[in-house]
Amino acid sequence: MDVLEEPVPEADPCAPGEFARFRAACSRFVNGPEHTRRRAWLVHRLEGLTLDTDGFARSPEFLPVAVLARALGFSEPSELPGLVAEMARAYPTGAGSPDAATREALARAPREEPELHLQLLVQAYAATAALARGVEPPVPATRRVVDGELVTVPLDDHPFGAGTRRCPAQALARTLAGMVEP
Repeated sequence: MDVLEEPVPEADPCAPGEFARFRAACSRFVNGPEHTRRRAWLVHRLEGLTLDTDGFARSPEFLPVAVLARALGFSEPSELPGLVAEMARAYPTGAGSPDAATREALARAPREEPELHLQLLVQAYAATAALARGVEPPVPATRRVVDGELVTVPLDDHPFGAGTRRCPAQALARTLAGMVEP
């Protein structure tokens, strides 16, 4: 079996703090049928988005998140890049607790599945900035649980992942990265 099909380390839904609860509600940190349900919702939500760059700075860290936030229906989309940047640093491992940023970002999210909406922004943050700078793979590694051990899996051969956890927004990420001014 390909190591990318192994389970991911799950976030603890009972962990204290707004950020920990946010991670536990994301598709990225859950396995099985709940991952399938959350991922299907994300894929459906990404369909047919209208991207509008009007009024946004065109930097790699700002533009993709602000444009995506606007397209998804967040209030005050220009406020999201700073909040998301703080969250993105802690997102992969859960190290850190940007609870205030998480609370503020969720308050601006659409009412339906706010955590999944926010997940899209957090996962887009570093990856689209890397793409805009020509870095491949945009996410250098991921983590899986193999035989009870946490392992880091390089993504050199699969820049957008593979299998049931491949990036659901590869084309969108490339489009957003292409909107950034060099």
